[in-house]
This record gives sequence, structure tokens and C-alpha cells, in this order.
Amino acid sequence: MDDTQFRELLKRLDVVSRLLALNVVGGKKFIEQVRILSSAGLKPKEIAELLGKTSHNVSVQLDRLRKRDSESEPGEQSDQQTSHARTS
Repeated sequence: MDDTQFRELLKRLDVVSRLLALNVVGGKKFIEQVRILSSAGLKPKEIAELLGKTSHNVSVQLDRLRKRDSESEPGEQSDQQTSHARTS
């Protein structure tokens, strides 16, 4: 395989991987799309290109996901426990 064939193969693989990624996240909310694609190893810029958003928008969503995840770490009270404690 020469260099030209190799580059063409890489282009085709890129198209296939983008189509698969879009198929996986199709019909989901934007924040869930970001979560799935990020967990698959894509960088914010790559996610943004795939979803037609800005990389800043994707980065903001990733920050929100991190904050949400850190708030629900084990050892902390759940929302139900917290609201029950407030009403008691």
C-alpha cells in the first residue's frame, strides 16, 4: 500500500467513525451526546465538529457534567435525603 492509498483509507475510516458516532448519539439530548462522545475519547473540538456546535459550547457542557458527577459522588446525601432532612 502506497502513501496515497493509505491517506485515502484514513479518510474513509474517518467518515465511517463519524457516521457511527452520530448513529450512537442520535435522538439524545445535547448534554448526553457530549457525555457519550467524550467517554469514547473524543476531544471537545472533535465533538463540536461532529455535532455542529462550537468547542466552547461543548467545553461548557463537559464542565457541567463534571460538576454534576462530583456532586453525586458516594458519601454525599442524595437529593431525596437532603430534601427530607429539610422538611423534618
